[in-house]
Amino acid sequence: MVHHLEKFADIVNHFAGQLNLDLKTLKYKSEDYNKLEALIIDYHETNNIGIVLCESCHDIIDKCFHKQKLKEGINNENS
Repeated sequence: MVHHLEKFADIVNHFAGQLNLDLKTLKYKSEDYNKLEALIIDYHETNNIGIVLCESCHDIIDKCFHKQKLKEGINNENS
């Protein structure tokens, strides 16, 4: 399992926007889907955006990571 340092949804939305795709109507394994998938895979392979973990470790790290992001957001709002 990959723990993303960027939200996976943000990655998908970014590349869908580049391709001008509507994710709500995108058909699985269509030509557009395959283009989007290829961009996302390439992005993962060429950028250091995450680490591979077993499912148990991912759950632990993910909880800690999101708690830290929440704390950072609260601290930034108080600045």
